Amino acid sequence: MEHGRRTVGHALMVRRMVWIAIALILADLATTLVAVRHVGAGVEANVLFRGLIARHGMATFAVTYLAVTGMLVLL
Repeated sequence: MEHGRRTVGHALMVRRMVWIAIALILADLATTLVAVRHVGAGVEANVLFRGLIARHGMATFAVTYLAVTGMLVLL
């Protein structure tokens, strides 16, 4: 293997890791939405997201959360 070249196995492993990350992000979003619905905005640990939920609602939070985490996955 030459230095700097990816193997097929490495590319497959990276692709699987990305899909696992996406699944974990969606699971985290789902559990957060359920908890906020049952308890309220105070259940969110992130101060910025907690304020976003309190001021603009869960739909805005979900879109913002997916945008932020999606950008992190792309990076």
